[in-house]
Amino acid sequence: MMRVLLILFMALLLSTPAVATTLSAEGYGKDVISAREAALQELSQTVLSSIRSDMESITRLEGAEVTDSIQNRIRIESNSYFQGVVYSEPRSVDGSLLVRASLDTAAIQRTAEQLLREIRVDLATLSRNEILTLQDKAVFLMAFSAYLPSNTASTTTQQADQIRQLAYRYLNFAQVTFETQPSDTKIRLGEFDLRSGEMQLIPPGNYSYQASASGFHNQRGQLFFSAGERRRIPLSLVPERDGSVAIQLINSTDQNLINEARRVFGSFNIQYAAASPQVIKLEVEQDFVTEISGIKIYNLRIVAEAHKNNQVILVRRATQNNVVDAQVDSRLRAITRALVQAILTSPEAEQLWQ
Repeated sequence: MMRVLLILFMALLLSTPAVATTLSAEGYGKDVISAREAALQELSQTVLSSIRSDMESITRLEGAEVTDSIQNRIRIESNSYFQGVVYSEPRSVDGSLLVRASLDTAAIQRTAEQLLREIRVDLATLSRNEILTLQDKAVFLMAFSAYLPSNTASTTTQQADQIRQLAYRYLNFAQVTFETQPSDTKIRLGEFDLRSGEMQLIPPGNYSYQASASGFHNQRGQLFFSAGERRRIPLSLVPERDGSVAIQLINSTDQNLINEARRVFGSFNIQYAAASPQVIKLEVEQDFVTEISGIKIYNLRIVAEAHKNNQVILVRRATQNNVVDAQVDSRLRAITRALVQAILTSPEAEQLWQ
């Protein structure tokens, strides 16, 4: 009976995975330095061998090619991750020197703690290359946590994985920050709600946005974000005002330009008037450049001045060069629209209504 119990006990003991308290590997070299480097590389490889299984979720999320590139970078960089490595005295084996590199329990703990400190940083302050390095360290720490005591291994793995996932978002999403006037503007970007000055990670793609604030006209638009870009978007909302603005053309009699300006007025509920103390003057220049195969080419320029009681409040300019004859009218309308909107959304435009 005792023999049966002993056999059962030994079977249970052998079937239970042991938690490693040390980590070691051997390396060969022609001298002590190269043998130590080889041993350290083998030490890294011991951890790297378990990374592929730990990275199945990364493969599903990012693709096998990205996963392989992470492993290749870690293979190069991980030698510097270890803390407290102890090397044995070299032994001569078949004309080479053999050295064993080891980390005891305390060194394993120090290595994990150091890696965790290095990846607990504000990712918004890092460059793309720095985030890649941080991501690699987080992936390595996820695998290295297997050598920690069981009471800390799970927590360390979870923390490293959370940071790895955040690093992935910083690398593959856009960092978007709206800077608005007024500062309490509410921004709806697709399904995301943002506040002025607050950075948010946004998946790449096309988005519609609306900005709104009490006492100001809503502003709408379209934006496209690419993966990994950092974008600051300035927005100045137009105050709700009672009053009217006149349009005066210089060097042009094109009624389409006045109509284009009036459409911009309408989007901000500003009345158009033939005469008003508030006037936006548009000086239009259309300079002939050359003619190629019967097609005339022009340079276009519009200077927009906002006046209050014949006093210049602000000036905006825009040019487009080498415009073919067939596109001149549409380009002039587009320039007019952009300049009038730029004036009405400018902080200096407040003086028009004072």
